[in-house]
Amino acid sequence: MSYSKRDIVDLVRVGCVEAIRALQTAHPRDPLIAFALCTDDDLAGVFHVGCTQKCESASQERGVRYLPNEWTRASDAEPQSLASVQEHLQQIWRAPPAEDWGTKRDEHFDALVEGLVAARHELGLDGSTFLTVISTDPSDHLQRLEEAALPRLNDPTVMRQWLRWRLVGTTEWLSTILQRKPPLSWADEDLIHRLREETKRLESLLEQHRHAG
Repeated sequence: MSYSKRDIVDLVRVGCVEAIRALQTAHPRDPLIAFALCTDDDLAGVFHVGCTQKCESASQERGVRYLPNEWTRASDAEPQSLASVQEHLQQIWRAPPAEDWGTKRDEHFDALVEGLVAARHELGLDGSTFLTVISTDPSDHLQRLEEAALPRLNDPTVMRQWLRWRLVGTTEWLSTILQRKPPLSWADEDLIHRLREETKRLESLLEQHRHAG
């Protein structure tokens, strides 16, 4: 069955509401602090995963609440509405590639985001709960889509926390590379340049978001 973007948004909203409620019911004394819709670079499918306070406390990974690949909480079964979205995405993925495939992929990603935003409002989730739509093995393009969606999905305070986490990780990575003994390889020199540019970009974004909300 084929769905319009509006259909997908509604299915995602219903599925996320059901999945989040199921996680909250399954772990009544372990608050949900993050929730993600996960896909891949082709948007050939979708599934959900969550992170609770206990998961964060038990992890040695700094900023684990921003790393859906490290999360372990999920409903016993994918909600039927999300399963319907999965089937729709699979049908498109199996079909012969169309000229507008990239545009359709981005529209489907936006539908996942819009549906999750609607679920957040319907549930009245605490503002500190981090939400994201992410590719589990992202290309640069999917990373850009994820980052661009975060302000729609999260409160300004959470967005600033995410940016600070990214900035710390980037500056630490840069520091590690700079400590290598010379002569540095061309790959290291290129990485240093890219990390410096990324540091500047994140600092600029953080400054912008300090004045948001």
